[in-house]
Amino acid sequence: MSNAKHALGVLGAGALAFGAVFAAYGAFPAAHDQAPGAEETPSEELVPGPTEPDMIVPTEQQIVGRWLDAEGSFNREAFVEFAEDGTWTASDGCNGAESTWTLGLDGAFDPGGPIAMTMMACDNSPIPMRVSDAVAVEASEDTLVLIDASGSRYELTRAE
Repeated sequence: MSNAKHALGVLGAGALAFGAVFAAYGAFPAAHDQAPGAEETPSEELVPGPTEPDMIVPTEQQIVGRWLDAEGSFNREAFVEFAEDGTWTASDGCNGAESTWTLGLDGAFDPGGPIAMTMMACDNSPIPMRVSDAVAVEASEDTLVLIDASGSRYELTRAE
């Protein structure tokens, strides 16, 4: 098989996988979605705002741009890019993900939803899932920290 045919086959399979995941997400409620009519139970929420002395609550403009895994231990092709138009795109190294995002004045972060993502096996980075799980953000000059509801922190470094 020629390289061109192989590349077209891989692209076609990726497109089919993306379509299947996107369709399945819309067809089935997420595990965390509440059943209609169910009462909400109060939960402890993470209070946004800087928790480290050298961190600040970033502005939207400080978040805009391309970010990489700070440890660099994952696939070097992995990234997340936040755009000025309120969208984000990411890759775990071979799968693409995208959604919208908003930032509250206190550092509260909403990664949007639903998140569309392809699902091919590769040396994956958790970047797309960490973005989708984030409820707050902090920043320093070249660092963006995503914080999930349990307070777990995930550090990203601005791409050069």
